[in-house]
Amino acid sequence: MGLMQLGNILSTAAEPVATRIVEFQVLAQMPDGRQGKAIAKAALAFVSEAARQDARRSAVENLSRGGDLDEEENYWLLLAALRDADNPVAQFCPNTDIAKFKAAIIVHQVRWLFREYRRFVEDEYPELLTPEQKKQIEDEARGNS
Repeated sequence: MGLMQLGNILSTAAEPVATRIVEFQVLAQMPDGRQGKAIAKAALAFVSEAARQDARRSAVENLSRGGDLDEEENYWLLLAALRDADNPVAQFCPNTDIAKFKAAIIVHQVRWLFREYRRFVEDEYPELLTPEQKKQIEDEARGNS
């Protein structure tokens, strides 16, 4: 088997991938019945193409009547991307708790978390940057912005 074939590369991965810590507020029910907030801390991790496709399937299977498929997929993708901040091997919220996750987060946070995820991916995968983005980064590094 050649040294640059995928199977060989995957079996000899040299380093763990990066994660990025995010903090955000979640809604919680207080003992007296009022709505409360708490700070959640999670690690963003990369979502592979296989995991993205699984999230899409879960979204289709769990879409409520009249629901928005893209919005539903966003929740499932976040479940895949958000990991326990202290143990990134573990999910921040298990798939079985999707209803709790939806009840604890507002749509603006979903959008913010996706922006943070995109920034994280761009920072860790510089080959995805457009030539304009690369030039901007180089200019900023030189102090010419």
